[in-house]
Amino acid sequence: MSEEIRKSKIEESYRIIYREYSTRTYEVRAKDEDEVDNCCPDELEIMYNESEYDDSERDEVTRFLSGDENRDRLALHKLWKDGDPEGEQYYVKDAEIEQGENFSITAEHHGAVFEDCTFSHVLFEGVDFSKIEFIGCNFSEHSNLKDCKGLEEKEMSKPGDLWFYKNQSWNHEEKKYVNRLSPVIIKKWKVLRYGMKCLKVDFEGVMDGKTTFGCYNSLQKDAIL
Repeated sequence: MSEEIRKSKIEESYRIIYREYSTRTYEVRAKDEDEVDNCCPDELEIMYNESEYDDSERDEVTRFLSGDENRDRLALHKLWKDGDPEGEQYYVKDAEIEQGENFSITAEHHGAVFEDCTFSHVLFEGVDFSKIEFIGCNFSEHSNLKDCKGLEEKEMSKPGDLWFYKNQSWNHEEKKYVNRLSPVIIKKWKVLRYGMKCLKVDFEGVMDGKTTFGCYNSLQKDAIL
């Protein structure tokens, strides 16, 4: 990726939250965060206004990717891939990219660059991850992946392997919580990764005679409290 400063033709999406006795949330479009800092929401293009309460001091600003901005960027990105000088490479930095209505990352995004973005339960459909550049990005461990390529699958443990889940239980005699280890028999435990980032965990185990799907982050191989 070029080190040059990118000046986009597209206004970006921000979420501005004011908190006092109530919460008021605006979603706006601006050229960059400096414009957000120097303007009141009413001076910007308001995409969404959640409440009617009076404003208090601004408490939080979040850069996020809206469906409208995504469509605008894809239109310019297609021109860029076709060699049209009016086009612009799809580039997004520091954005929260959230699951939303009719929003997904697809093959249309091939050639795009996402830098320091967070993907929260977003649908990736028909994506070859080798054709999109993700720089310093974070992904949900339960990403919705459909017909994707370019990811590494790794088996974390074999079916039948024994692991231990460390948790706490209430001891009625001592009247306090005590640590305990619960044996877990692995039925399957595989992950899909982009580099070192995990996008999908396929886990199933048996603990205390019941099937479990969500204890993998707290498993240990040794029976040591």
